[in-house]
Amino acid sequence: MAEQKVPVGAQYEILKFLYRWKLVTTKALPKRFFPMVMPITGYQHLLEMRDRWKCIEWACDPMGRSWAWTLTQQGFRWLRKLDLDAAENGFRSEHYAHDLLVSAVHIGDWLAEKRNDENLFSEQELRRYPLEQYPDWVPKSKDHRSDGYWRIIRDGDVSGAVALEVELSLKSADEYVDIGRFYETHKDKLFRVVWIVKDLRKAKRIQQGLTKYAFGEKRDYHAFFLLPDFFFSGWEAKIVLGRENDLGKSLDRMINGPKPDQISYKKVCTEILLEQHKSPKPSTTPMSYSSRLYLC
Repeated sequence: MAEQKVPVGAQYEILKFLYRWKLVTTKALPKRFFPMVMPITGYQHLLEMRDRWKCIEWACDPMGRSWAWTLTQQGFRWLRKLDLDAAENGFRSEHYAHDLLVSAVHIGDWLAEKRNDENLFSEQELRRYPLEQYPDWVPKSKDHRSDGYWRIIRDGDVSGAVALEVELSLKSADEYVDIGRFYETHKDKLFRVVWIVKDLRKAKRIQQGLTKYAFGEKRDYHAFFLLPDFFFSGWEAKIVLGRENDLGKSLDRMINGPKPDQISYKKVCTEILLEQHKSPKPSTTPMSYSSRLYLC
């Protein structure tokens, strides 16, 4: 029997993307991989991958209200064969709402900018790859696993990494002390740690544990953003707790640096990364409301 063919080109890139980010919405995948065609055409490509290749499938929240694409076991086997020989076995999302929100925050405005792929290291990669395959700018430790890292480059030079922590529920005070100690140990690689939390009260509780063993200037390199602000503003959400001179600065400015002309970025990428319908039909529910309902 002839060997079964595998997806190539954009289809193969979609498999790698889904492995890296676990869950990606219907509108986001065509924006990334088929930007020159109508969204419905990109959606048809996804359906072909599902029906012909059996390599991707739907995932949904427990109530069946929120939908995103994920790999199948067949798709993962192809990746293992062709591109992931050194990766630990496993690929599925274990926490739907958290993982979909992490992918939206982490990818953010860089969804269509493939040149920035090398400046991202996802939670999946932190979990599945051995330390020797971590990039040099990521802390090489399994003691704590963040929700991912951005590499920050200013004027062509690496300024450090920004860690991401999306907290939909609180941990114990002792756990935050341990997390704070981890980041303090690796502060030579860190520019900031971004925290996405539901409200300011939770942010202050987390900060109290994180900074217990922090010293000097680095004490406030944890920057807190509120989840409702992210839903409404995407990467233009502002820091509400952290260093005094960071307050009011946007996530976009932290990642991309200041914009000389102060152009206001439309949160298109955030909206489509959080648009949770099965098909690319226009939403009748505001993104900020539906996201808060299904992902909190």
